[in-house]
Amino acid sequence: MSSPVVAKEFLWKFRDEITQGVAKSRQAMQEAVSVAKEAGTKVSDTGEDWKKMGNDAKEAAQDTSQSLDSMKEKLLSYQHAATDASKNIREQVGIVKEDLNGIPKQKIINLKAKATDDAIKAHEKMIHDIPPEKWTKLYIKDAFSNRLQDFKKKFMIYRNRNPFG
Repeated sequence: MSSPVVAKEFLWKFRDEITQGVAKSRQAMQEAVSVAKEAGTKVSDTGEDWKKMGNDAKEAAQDTSQSLDSMKEKLLSYQHAATDASKNIREQVGIVKEDLNGIPKQKIINLKAKATDDAIKAHEKMIHDIPPEKWTKLYIKDAFSNRLQDFKKKFMIYRNRNPFG
């Protein structure tokens, strides 16, 4: 066994085993590095995912806050519009009330007439002699209106007596 061929084979086998061991250890190291890189990228990706989720949540909160602010502004504008409308209605009702209060409840008419008959002149003197705070009722009767009144009374009596009328 001490021949140079056997020694060379032994060296080659020894060298192959060592190189295979070194190669295996290198491969194991490379696998460990790649696993560490993958874990690092996963941690990095997870961190970026968490950061993205945080940014999305922040944007959603800002959007919600902005929509709430716009809704609040709209609500306030509706409230102001309703207040202004009610004020305008009150003003219009006040104007209508003033107009209605301006309408007289009684109407006073001044009547001027020229008297040509002596009896009317005497009566006119009686009217003008009354103070202005007093009221005077004036009934004028003549023969024609008296006949109409008589006819009306007779017609009513006849109608009350006639059962078919």
